[in-house]
Amino acid sequence: MDSATGPLANTPEEQARANAAKALEQAKSNARLTKLFTAVTLLVGICLVGVVGLYLYQQPPNPPPAGTATIKVWGEGEAVIRFSGTFGTLNDEHSIEAQTPFAFEAPYRYADYVVAAIEKDENEEDREPLKVAIRVSDEAADKGQVVDKGQVEAAGSRASVMWKAPRAP
Repeated sequence: MDSATGPLANTPEEQARANAAKALEQAKSNARLTKLFTAVTLLVGICLVGVVGLYLYQQPPNPPPAGTATIKVWGEGEAVIRFSGTFGTLNDEHSIEAQTPFAFEAPYRYADYVVAAIEKDENEEDREPLKVAIRVSDEAADKGQVVDKGQVEAAGSRASVMWKAPRAP
């Protein structure tokens, strides 16, 4: 018995028929595996889209603030320095012109960014650096759940700080 063609073929035609039958059987097996792989891939894709869609569906479109960040600007000692800049969150920025000492409260949402970018007025001397900091005081911070991500203090004639609020608990 020949393992490749089955029982010993007497003629070249019988051997060719046996080889063709073996090739047809292999092709059917490959087609079944391809269909199975395609079905599994589609099932995993549908499940993934369903999970992401459910997560997005459960998120409110305009969630309430998770806490309040205080942005403080001050100078060295008793110096009063005029400055301008932008303060707030990425979705709610405010342009401000003020003088030191200055504090601004910015309510933030989970996974939001609190930002402050300031610059001294042109007529101010460069001897006194401006200092800016973001401070968070809310229930989550008291429980140790807020982790600072990003630069939260800076100094100079121009300064920028950004703080990333934590994701929802």
